[in-house]
Amino acid sequence: MPHRYEVQKRTRKATKDMILTMARHGDHYWYQRWRQSFDTERDVELALKQVGTTLAEVVDTCRDKNARRNPFDNLLSSTTWSVTLGPGDVVGYTDSEGNEVVVFEGESGTFAEATSIALFGKAVEDFERSIGEMSYVEFLSCLANGIASVEAYILGKVGQHNRRNPGAELVDDKDNKVPFERKIKAWVPTMAGKRLDLSGQNWRHFRRLKEARDTEHTHSKNPTLQTTYPNLCKQLNLFRSGIASFLLDLHVVFGDRVPSKISKYAYHPDIKLVTELEEAG
Repeated sequence: MPHRYEVQKRTRKATKDMILTMARHGDHYWYQRWRQSFDTERDVELALKQVGTTLAEVVDTCRDKNARRNPFDNLLSSTTWSVTLGPGDVVGYTDSEGNEVVVFEGESGTFAEATSIALFGKAVEDFERSIGEMSYVEFLSCLANGIASVEAYILGKVGQHNRRNPGAELVDDKDNKVPFERKIKAWVPTMAGKRLDLSGQNWRHFRRLKEARDTEHTHSKNPTLQTTYPNLCKQLNLFRSGIASFLLDLHVVFGDRVPSKISKYAYHPDIKLVTELEEAG
């Protein structure tokens, strides 16, 4: 009996929450142009009125995963750049705190301005292929890139913290191995000045997916990679909370603007396993 995965529509509540989250924390036009903040639902309503729409209308449109009429969606954001230089030319790139993190001298090349976002983008590509092809291998690749994106985000914050605090560096090297969970529970409060809420499902689902990544991908001892379609469907639905929402949580606790792609996948619609028999019925 043929099977396929079907992406449902977002609920109206989830869609509204996504739009309000993108308005408050996103890297959208209003923030980039005027540093305008949206602390309340009324702030969002007033902004949408300026562009001839309402929150209810945007919610109705954006229930569809592929909707393109969300004024708070930054469709032009890019994290990968090409640099063309000649002899003697020098180009640098600085991070959000003014630290020079990329330098090209006399040679052309390419770079991703944020490793974590570039890896998250790769995770999304794997995620979409896993849905379309019903592929467990693609899902494991999605997990590897998704978890690497979270680890890269923390690594970037550690680098910024250490440059600001010489003599009080946070160190993880061959002589001082620090488990990732300790970085989340102890290092994040030190760096951000406040704790990350680990009481909800996002942290729980992240650990669950990380265990799957470790046992099935990174340190796999299985001669074959196998799972059932219902189990793969459940795991695909965990990407929303365990990877995208957890990465969103980290951006918020550090006060960083959240790229649109992270927010949209943090509110990804449910994925349902359907069969031809169910469709015929």
